[in-house]
Amino acid sequence: MSEGRHGILPVAAMGVTCLLWGTMVPFTAELFATLHPLFFSALRYLMGVGAMGFLVLMTERRFLQPARLPILRVLALGGVGMAGWATLFALGIYLSDAITAAAVLAAGPIVAALMGRAMTGERMQLHVMLGVALAVAGGVLVAMGKPATGAASGFRGGEVILVIALCCWTWYSIKAQQWLAPLGLTQVRLTLWTISGGCLWLWAVYFASWALGIAPMPAPLDGAAAWAMMVWVGFGGTGIAIWFWNYGASRLGTTIATVNLNLVPVIAVLTSMALGHYPTMAQLAGGAVVIAGVLWVQFAPAKA
Repeated sequence: MSEGRHGILPVAAMGVTCLLWGTMVPFTAELFATLHPLFFSALRYLMGVGAMGFLVLMTERRFLQPARLPILRVLALGGVGMAGWATLFALGIYLSDAITAAAVLAAGPIVAALMGRAMTGERMQLHVMLGVALAVAGGVLVAMGKPATGAASGFRGGEVILVIALCCWTWYSIKAQQWLAPLGLTQVRLTLWTISGGCLWLWAVYFASWALGIAPMPAPLDGAAAWAMMVWVGFGGTGIAIWFWNYGASRLGTTIATVNLNLVPVIAVLTSMALGHYPTMAQLAGGAVVIAGVLWVQFAPAKA
């Protein structure tokens, strides 16, 4: 199978990432009934470190990296990219709701295109621009179609926080490939070190918040379902998904890889349905438009 710029493997990797992150959004909203957002973020990244450490041992047969790592850059990627993204992502969902949060993430291609242009000079081709427009329009439909009922309705600032989180993640996606990939690190090991850096920052933030009385002591998860969601989010959504994201972004480019992430709102809505939160017709229509945009980006180059 091809691993080129538009090969099957990078696209398949992005599909797995969308599945894991799409289910992670409503699972996160459910877990907030028990866990504080700061403790939740620290715990899921600790699980992600365990998942990636195991994968490094299985794929490379050694844990330690013989080459010298740029520690300050790893800490910067972990702090701004990983910890910044994880904390703001959790707070954004906490201050909005699962479906709206997933829809706001549809702005990812715009953020990626603007930051990619500013940081690398990357330009989008015309077919990619059209795919981005379709994907973002579908995400807006999903957001506007949310039922205006319940405590989560109305603007509470979570949407703005999620946009800032997208900026953190896009910066990480670009800089991780610029700073670490040229050192000969595999994407598995690159993911391990950056997740580890983020994990250190997240636990430091949580303990500082606990000491200041901002965050409470963690409460135990209630029941097997909550533990299953936490394991899925920690090992899958934080470990495996980020590895696959780094692999796909390193081959497709950050902008095109981010267009694929507009499938996340669709999967989030479907997962929310399974949890008893049913979408409106506008949300379903938005999901169809998102899928059309993603498919256009993938297949239009082959036609050209």
